This record gives sequence, C-alpha cells and structure tokens, in this order.
Amino acid sequence: MKTTADYRKHAAECRALARGTHKEDECRQLLKMADAWTLLADEKELSRTTYPELTRRAEKEAADKEAAERRAAERAAARS
Repeated sequence: MKTTADYRKHAAECRALARGTHKEDECRQLLKMADAWTLLADEKELSRTTYPELTRRAEKEAADKEAAERRAAERAAARS
C-alpha cells in the first residue's frame, strides 16, 4: 500500500522531470501528473484523519497480503 510519502515523492519526481524538459507539452503533462500525485496524498491524509478505523483496516489487509505473498515466494524458492 502506498503511503502519503510515496505519493509526494512521485509528485516531486514529476516536477523535477518537468524542470528538465524543454518540450512545453511534456512539461505540462508532468506537472498535471505531479498535481494528481499531490491530490492523492492530500486525500489519503484527509481520509486518515476522518476515517482512522478504515485506514487501519486497509493497512492491516495490505500487510497481511504482503506477508502471504512473501511466504508463498519463500515456499516456492525452497522447492526449487
């Protein structure tokens, strides 16, 4: 599960790429992407404070899924 820090990092990367391009259309698109990542981060922060129980449940489900995938990969590697 992505964190707000992940979303903000993606936004910063898009802005850095926008500064590095000389093509106006690419710059505009990258800045739109940066705005979208920032909006996702803002919305996630808002939902975290508004619905903390849902956030905790989603984070637990994501952690459980990651753990199950990791165990499955370890079992597959052990059989190889």
